[in-house]
Amino acid sequence: MDRITKLEEETDVSSSPSFGSGKQQESDRFDDEALRSLFLPLLQR
Repeated sequence: MDRITKLEEETDVSSSPSFGSGKQQESDRFDDEALRSLFLPLLQR
């Protein structure tokens, strides 16, 4: 038996965890003004 087959037999696959947020999800807004204010300090150097 090769090593990969042996590892596959010994490994359990679990489902991905889910993380619930206590806060209501805010809507992300990325309009031109928001992007400009985000990157403007980097451009001013």
